[in-house]
Amino acid sequence: MWMVWMVLEKVDLLDELLDAFTRAGLKGLTMMESTGLYRRHLPHVPMRYMIGQSPVEECGNVTLWAIVKSEQEVQICQAAMEQVTGGLHKAETGVFCAWPLALASGLEKEGG
Repeated sequence: MWMVWMVLEKVDLLDELLDAFTRAGLKGLTMMESTGLYRRHLPHVPMRYMIGQSPVEECGNVTLWAIVKSEQEVQICQAAMEQVTGGLHKAETGVFCAWPLALASGLEKEGG
């Protein structure tokens, strides 16, 4: 078993990425909104000082993770991600990594 983990900075690509993962055969995935140290240290301007100006939309990241059965499935997920994002070598796209799991429990359910 392998853990696949990704931080997606371009959250406008989330639906397309989820579709690509589904087409690639990924069965389960967990996601949550997240932020990083860089965004945490950005200066915050309260809305009361923004009168007459368009507020800058503060947008965080989405962190996604899934457990897959093999390194080949990791590579399939990586290829799907690269197809959608154009590659993570570009600025402000995200991070993707995977590692083998020593233990995974609760993945197969009775009657499910």
